[in-house]
Amino acid sequence: MFKKRKEAIRKRIEERMEQRKTVVHFGAGALGKGLVIPVLRDSGYKVAVVDANPEVVAYLKEKKKYRMKIASEVSRSERDIDVEDAMLIGGEDARIVACVRKADTVTTSVRRENLGGVAALIRRAWADGSDGDRRVLCCENIENVSRFFSGLLRENGGAPERIKIPDTVVDRGCASDPSDRMSVITEPFFEIGVDAKVLPDTRIRLIPSVENLEKDFMRKRFLMNTFADVVAYFGLMENLAGFGAAVRDAALQARLAPYFNLIRLALQTAYGMSDEEYARWRSFYMERMGGADNGSRPMESIARGIWDKLDYKERIVYPVVLAGRNAYDIGAGTDVVAAIVANEIGRGRMSAPDAKTRCETMWCVDEIGKRIFARVWEKVESCG
Repeated sequence: MFKKRKEAIRKRIEERMEQRKTVVHFGAGALGKGLVIPVLRDSGYKVAVVDANPEVVAYLKEKKKYRMKIASEVSRSERDIDVEDAMLIGGEDARIVACVRKADTVTTSVRRENLGGVAALIRRAWADGSDGDRRVLCCENIENVSRFFSGLLRENGGAPERIKIPDTVVDRGCASDPSDRMSVITEPFFEIGVDAKVLPDTRIRLIPSVENLEKDFMRKRFLMNTFADVVAYFGLMENLAGFGAAVRDAALQARLAPYFNLIRLALQTAYGMSDEEYARWRSFYMERMGGADNGSRPMESIARGIWDKLDYKERIVYPVVLAGRNAYDIGAGTDVVAAIVANEIGRGRMSAPDAKTRCETMWCVDEIGKRIFARVWEKVESCG
């Protein structure tokens, strides 16, 4: 009898350990297939994938793998990425909940607007809070994603304090393969990490816990995302041939240089970035964005959704806010923002009264924001 009980306990422990080696990942888009799932697999985990696209789920169910192509200017390679299972959100929710209930780690790459549905399923799976030590790694390009996703859990009646939800930084150029929609094309470089203050150990070899995650997030946000959006937008205004041409255009870069200097000041004063660190990352991102694959990317696909990116805490205006808080002259920043707003009005994308109301609503939340609004709108009116 004792031996049977001991054997049963051993089997349950083994089953539980095996379950913990499976991560449930929500999102089989380009970032999921190009970054998160490969990182999990290369860290020794099995991955059960959840997605809302029936075609993608059916393919992964049948093939149990997909193709990842890694391309750079000097080399190209391909490999298969295995998946343990695939489930359709909205069609197999009971099975998804059962799978999440057995796991202790969930990852996501679904975009902000889809995280509510993920939160509802996690709430159903982990409602009792048993077996503690649950964690959700939201691999989204969202500032303060921990606070955002915790709020979604509360809306669904969850208790996020029992679940570790760290802020994250994620970066890898990923795109669907035009010749094979089930494959993904990526670059060799990738970055992924979580806030060590919330989760000191992810237990995932290739996802480190980072001590100063905010600096890393803002470094990537400003030096990569802000640079790309502003250069692409002004490249379109100047009718340049493509993104690579805009990156290499000396006149355009000279025009934008004072604004990018504000970004340097913001990173150094607000996040403690050194001159050496700034120069190294700036050079890296410039080379990366000017590469052959990025250089041919349509600028319209980069500079999209520009009004959302003009929000107070977003990538184009927030560096100006930070510079203003530290008593730097913000004129170079407000000139760039004013040129974007004036162009949006001039091209008929938003009327002047609507643009003024939107800018005032977005920015006039404190004295710095009011200064930005006043200077931008004065410049917009002078452009007439």
